[in-house]
Amino acid sequence: MTNARMLRSLAFAAATVPVAAFAQVPDLLTALDAGGRGMGMGGGVNQTASDTLSGYYNPAGLAYLDSARMGLTFRNLPRSTSNISGNFDNPVMSTEGTRGANTISHLGYAMPWGKAKENGHRPVVAFTYTLGGYVFDTQKGTNLQNGALIVRNYEKELRLRTDYFTLAYAQANSNMTFNWGIGLNYVRQGVTKNVKGVLVDSTNNVVGNLGSETSETGSGVGATIGFQWTPKGNVTYGLSYRTEIDLNGNPVTKAIYDKIPAKLNAGVTIRRDGLRGGRDFLLLGANLQHTFKGKDGSDFDRGSQTAVGLGIEYNMFRRSARIPVRMGYSFVGRSSDDFLNRNGFTMGVGYQPDGSNYALDLNMAFPERGGFDLGLSLSYKLGK
Repeated sequence: MTNARMLRSLAFAAATVPVAAFAQVPDLLTALDAGGRGMGMGGGVNQTASDTLSGYYNPAGLAYLDSARMGLTFRNLPRSTSNISGNFDNPVMSTEGTRGANTISHLGYAMPWGKAKENGHRPVVAFTYTLGGYVFDTQKGTNLQNGALIVRNYEKELRLRTDYFTLAYAQANSNMTFNWGIGLNYVRQGVTKNVKGVLVDSTNNVVGNLGSETSETGSGVGATIGFQWTPKGNVTYGLSYRTEIDLNGNPVTKAIYDKIPAKLNAGVTIRRDGLRGGRDFLLLGANLQHTFKGKDGSDFDRGSQTAVGLGIEYNMFRRSARIPVRMGYSFVGRSSDDFLNRNGFTMGVGYQPDGSNYALDLNMAFPERGGFDLGLSLSYKLGK
């Protein structure tokens, strides 16, 4: 083989090998918090809450809504930057979280529907959109050794986004101690991968360039079934299961990400009323989320993942308004050696005037690995 042919072969190998393939970033493809009230409690009430976000987290929670409700959540997207060094095929990576762009992460409408039950409460139907997964990592490095070649000014941008469009139905038993719900999910999974770099030989001559741009959106259908049980007036348990979702219409990017794994959630909330001798009350919430092993890909090797959320919320009634103050801690575990965990302290505050139809919530999260999450939510009750 001539030197020219050998250099061309090495250049081709460097351009096609899954270099730095498995991104060392927090795995938020199935564990992104949409930014609602639950964010401020570390996700601790996601399984037991009752609002339009229940259509995504646990459809059973919709059954407690006694009138039509609209919900809107606006939050920033997480980002990360990974610096790579050493060998091109097996680089050393260092990742830091940053704050990304702002977007609508949830929009929902729920309404009682059909014939009233014995307790006068009707089943509830909801239509919701929720951003349920997001990763945006930029890898950068230079002077990376690749056999007889050196890769300079290497940059890879990898972005994945999972959007859920859900039609949900929920109802409760006659004494409102048990409710169930089911949601049909239509999911769109966007994948973008862009790579660029320069290949030089030992004499510092440019022998090739790395360059590729890939972007595609696949889709799939799945379902979520959920239950809530309140055996006592001050304790509520929640449980939900979301099916695995196969993606279609993504022939180009299926090697990167082709299947959304199944997910099991369980949670409990305890409420204590009559504090400070009045209407104040306290909520304690805990949530456990387990995502089952997913399909491995060229850039994402998906193992099983466990996330835990713990939170506390104190609801004060001051000057004819309810003001909830909350804090919590969120633990998002590693799904494999190819991902990092994402743990962080959370906090939030809300405001709802007495007798009004709207409520506002501002929630924040402070991940240990850097970045800052901010979510703003509006809930509006239609009618009396």
